[in-house]
Amino acid sequence: MAMAIQTVLHTVDRVVEGVMAAYAGRQDRAITTLLGEVCDRRLSAEVSEIPCTVAGAQRIVEIVVDAEPDCDLLAPAVWALAERGWQVVALVPLERLGEAHGALRGSPCLLQPWWLDADTVRFGRSETP
Repeated sequence: MAMAIQTVLHTVDRVVEGVMAAYAGRQDRAITTLLGEVCDRRLSAEVSEIPCTVAGAQRIVEIVVDAEPDCDLLAPAVWALAERGWQVVALVPLERLGEAHGALRGSPCLLQPWWLDADTVRFGRSETP
């Protein structure tokens, strides 16, 4: 059990590192934090602990979803951030993209799939749910 949790955390960390590398490559500033730290709406503990990247100058929050949280639970955070002028991107494992489309349909965000290719994190095109 501990090994599975460690692998999931390691994968999410790698996705966050990939996002941060993309910002660095464009010479944009971004930070990593938890969703509960940037969202002013009360969120479930599960959603509050989801890692995200924040690019303040561009007003972009990228939420890094893994295998655990129910995508329906992201909607309140997406709406709250959008109401405050943030562009929201939910980075979702490729195998959960369909679920995310259903759960976030009509919400003001983009979905971007990610997957592991050997030891490399890959990102797909952004899509509107």
